[in-house]
Amino acid sequence: MENLDLELEGWYISKEEELTAETELINESLAKLGTTFLAIKYLPSDLRALGWDEEVAVHEEWLSDDIWNVTDALSEHKLVKQPRELTDRRVIEFMENVKAERLDRELRAAIKKRSEVLSEILKNYASSLPLHFVLPPLADIASVASFRAVIEDTPVEEDVLEAHFDEPMLSFPEIVDTWRDDKNAELVEMMRACDEIETEVSSSSLRLATSLFRSSRCAFAMAYQVLVHTCFTAILGWEEPGPYYDNIGCRPWNSGEIVRVSFDNQAYIRARLVLRDGGFGHRHTHL
Repeated sequence: MENLDLELEGWYISKEEELTAETELINESLAKLGTTFLAIKYLPSDLRALGWDEEVAVHEEWLSDDIWNVTDALSEHKLVKQPRELTDRRVIEFMENVKAERLDRELRAAIKKRSEVLSEILKNYASSLPLHFVLPPLADIASVASFRAVIEDTPVEEDVLEAHFDEPMLSFPEIVDTWRDDKNAELVEMMRACDEIETEVSSSSLRLATSLFRSSRCAFAMAYQVLVHTCFTAILGWEEPGPYYDNIGCRPWNSGEIVRVSFDNQAYIRARLVLRDGGFGHRHTHL
């Protein structure tokens, strides 16, 4: 019996020590997150008193008179999860971050929505053109200062309609011509770097049946339609084109760091042989 009493006493002592250790761990955790509980005192009325009326109104779905909503919102922030008292200064710093993040989200959403409006305008414009007429991709047009100003600089709270792009569209034909001339020049330079081409290369050479390009991503040769191939405007998962193009959903033509266009030397040689065997002159046969 005496042995049993000793065993029970030892068991109680062991459990007491375990409970003490757990209590100390809990108290330590509470100390580190102490300011989370101090956040309870900051109700919307307090935030308004600190000059955050507008932000409280914008976030009224979670900054309500329900103090637990306020607590949850504040407790998520790194400034709260520190073993220091939650002062007015720290609350103001937190609210400044909240506002900056909100404005960034709103701008991103606005850019996406406005680029969709521009995309519809370009589709309607393209429908009136010949079938194979080459227009700049969406991101290239959105890069032009007059179009970018509408997309990025119009106040976020203002809905952008097709009419907002009326003035930039007045110079659209000239923008298209300039873009196409610039891209043609890039393609011509790629062709000139090919040692197999023995004749002088100019923009008219781009329409030849032997003028074939390739993507570092695709495995097939492409003719002049390379200017509208989606490989060269797509945003790959590991690339970061910047928030503007990220929200538009594409990048300017051939501006990627990984997928680039190049002249396909081997395809040029094969096409030249096919044309020769078929009795066509490779220097004059156009697609």
